[in-house]
Amino acid sequence: MSGLRAGRVLVVSIGLALTAAGCDEQSAPAGDEPVFQSGTPSELALAEELALENLFASDGPALPKGISEVNVLRNRVDDLGYAHTRVQQLHHGVPVFGGEAIVHLDGRGKLFAMTDDFVPNIRVDTTPLYDADEAADLAAEDYYDGWGALTADPEVELVVLRRDGVDHLVYKV
Repeated sequence: MSGLRAGRVLVVSIGLALTAAGCDEQSAPAGDEPVFQSGTPSELALAEELALENLFASDGPALPKGISEVNVLRNRVDDLGYAHTRVQQLHHGVPVFGGEAIVHLDGRGKLFAMTDDFVPNIRVDTTPLYDADEAADLAAEDYYDGWGALTADPEVELVVLRRDGVDHLVYKV
């Protein structure tokens, strides 16, 4: 009863933001009939669409915090027929460390709850000074006494990190 959908990135345009802002009530199928039952691909697509509408609505958490870009990490329908969509915040295409939200929709597609750990109003240049290989070399030398101490190649990811109120572009190694 779960489905995964990774790798989709949404860049919210002004048109979508204005469309969502113009709606008094979040878009959801009319009536009291359940719309989520078993997590079919069409149900998951609807859950994702409704989740993103709620995130980027005028009263949602994204726009007031200066967020215009997210990546859908997971999307599933549980045994109770509730849909749960987890998104990763992006800043100019770069993941924001800790910047996630989960939108929970009831079985009728209405917003039930939303958790929001978005990092607001990020200000950082997303052009790295080093490439991923250079970052891995620096980390291996500085923290592990060189490559000989490692049992596997490190995983390297460019992320935005807010620390002590200051935004940084860093490699997570």
